[in-house]
Amino acid sequence: MTSYFALRVSPRLKDDFYAFCKRKGVSAGTAVKMFVKSFLSVGADKLGWSLLNSDSVVYGEGDNPARVSILMDAELRRAFSDACAEIGVPMSVVVRSFMFFVVKNDSFPFQDGKAGCP
Repeated sequence: MTSYFALRVSPRLKDDFYAFCKRKGVSAGTAVKMFVKSFLSVGADKLGWSLLNSDSVVYGEGDNPARVSILMDAELRRAFSDACAEIGVPMSVVVRSFMFFVVKNDSFPFQDGKAGCP
């Protein structure tokens, strides 16, 4: 069974993230799901909380938010929800911060099979 995970981001962040994913040859949905799996297997502390950089909150400030919907296996979504609840950070903030990290650093935090931020 699958379900959608939806969040709102600035249109500029959405466009930049989708463009990055296209350059890497991966869909935005696949990139988010790879991140979620890494987040769950490695743990938030090892991925580095530079992901939760306050800059990500103001990226595109003043823009009307754009919707991003990711089709995700219901079990994966539930596990992600539980992990985020455990650290007290909403799923949308974690994913938005991941998107910002990717755009800002032009790389995935799990690139080259390494956990943690480059």
